[in-house]
Amino acid sequence: MTNKFLMSEKTAKTIRTVTIAPIIAFIVMTIIYLFKPDLIGGFLPYILLVLFLCIFPILAYPLQPYVPYFKDKGRTGQRNFSILMSLLGYVFGLLSTFILKDVLFLKIIFLTYLLSAMLIAVFSKTLKFNASGHTCGVAGPLVILAYVFGAYALFGFLILPLVYWASIKLKRHTIAQLTVGSIIPIVLFVVMILIFDFI
Repeated sequence: MTNKFLMSEKTAKTIRTVTIAPIIAFIVMTIIYLFKPDLIGGFLPYILLVLFLCIFPILAYPLQPYVPYFKDKGRTGQRNFSILMSLLGYVFGLLSTFILKDVLFLKIIFLTYLLSAMLIAVFSKTLKFNASGHTCGVAGPLVILAYVFGAYALFGFLILPLVYWASIKLKRHTIAQLTVGSIIPIVLFVVMILIFDFI
């Protein structure tokens, strides 16, 4: 391998690492909390967002070696365990919105995440099509950010081409898988906004 190839592969790995769903979710939810805290209900709902959107999913990585069903299944096991932990986090997060009051936007966020993760799982397990959970986890928070702060926040979507390039470079996904993964949370978020008439 040439040094140029090794450098580009290292860059691709770095891009994928810093754009994992929990990191992007943390950045976006923190921005919303700092500038529009009332929209999500204040500090406690923000903590719940961080706990269930960020901490729960990322726990899959350190916990995988200790979970018998997933520990010897390599990257596939890691991916499946990550999906499971994400689903659990989103379910618990959604349940928490029924305890808190005046957190409709929080409910929309958790529903978008939960339904997105379920669709990713359906594509992967039932349809045998590995729609990208990675691009799903990037596009979802970005569309929420754009909704909250307006059109100029759409510049955040410039991250997606970098994620596409890194994923293709490392042969993790095809263009079709990346595209479907990106579209899922955007469509679901718009649907949730319309259903709850949160305009």
